[in-house]
Amino acid sequence: MLPLCYHFVSRLFWAARNASSTIAAASAYTPVGASGAAGLTYRFLSEASPDRSTHRIRADEAKHISAERRTELAAGYSDAERETRLEGTPQLGTGPVFPLELLPSLIKTFEQDQLPLHTRWSVGIDFGFDHPFAAVLIAWDHITQQVWVVDSFRMERSSAMYHVQRIIGMCRGLLIPVAYPHDGGVHDKGSGLSLASQYKAFGANMMPKHALNHGTTNYAVEPGLQEIRDMMYDGRLTIAPHNYELIDELRNYHRDEDYRIVKQRDDLVSAFRYAVMMRRSGKSRPDCQGVPGSRFKFPFARSDRNNPNTRFAIGSPSHPGGDIDVFTGR
Repeated sequence: MLPLCYHFVSRLFWAARNASSTIAAASAYTPVGASGAAGLTYRFLSEASPDRSTHRIRADEAKHISAERRTELAAGYSDAERETRLEGTPQLGTGPVFPLELLPSLIKTFEQDQLPLHTRWSVGIDFGFDHPFAAVLIAWDHITQQVWVVDSFRMERSSAMYHVQRIIGMCRGLLIPVAYPHDGGVHDKGSGLSLASQYKAFGANMMPKHALNHGTTNYAVEPGLQEIRDMMYDGRLTIAPHNYELIDELRNYHRDEDYRIVKQRDDLVSAFRYAVMMRRSGKSRPDCQGVPGSRFKFPFARSDRNNPNTRFAIGSPSHPGGDIDVFTGR
């Protein structure tokens, strides 16, 4: 077992009632068990505090252990233990929701501009203010069933306007369809507008209806999670490495002792699930309009789609300039 998996550093302060100075000290907590320490471990992971920081030390960062020795150690652990013992990911509750042993193989670098033009793009979001707002951008090839996680972000204590700005930036100025949870239809008592309507007013391309499981009228959690698991097992999911916050959530997403999903620190996982649920309602980039006046000069942007002079290809019979002879060029 590696000597250190997680290192929790807490600054502990003591001050006498009328003292004029503060004494600070540092302590370290290293969880190595999968059960007894799980509750305390997850509390450190999920509850943000200015008094402590969390550092995960992966196997490849333990320079005193050779690659050959790591391989030897890995062979002696079960799939469930391997991620905990070698990668420093605590095994929480009754176990992870996703197959963590497959996760490293799914994290690959790719060029989003090289993805097939017919791929359908969509954004999944999870509303939040006190807990983080989250958004995940995916591309889905409906022919090969491959899914790419292109980008993602989390924002805390921010407004819909700033969320939409980040989404548009993430989409490079394209109005890619946005999937959202069922609470997006709840009307705000102050404005009378639903959450989805507020985001739409700021320029987000919100889908007409909240996210539903394919072929149903429900938005249950488990079917969406199963779809993601199936993609992982079939090798149909690729996650860009810079989505480290999403990857971290996938690692720590787990069930409690009653086999129920622990709904903490799951903002990006939820946004990802909504995007997967509604991927069939996504659009290819050539079919997405661009944001008027956007600073992004993206070849797929179609902000002029409604302009009669650009709705049809030059030289086609429907173009205002008329037909063209392909042999003479006139």
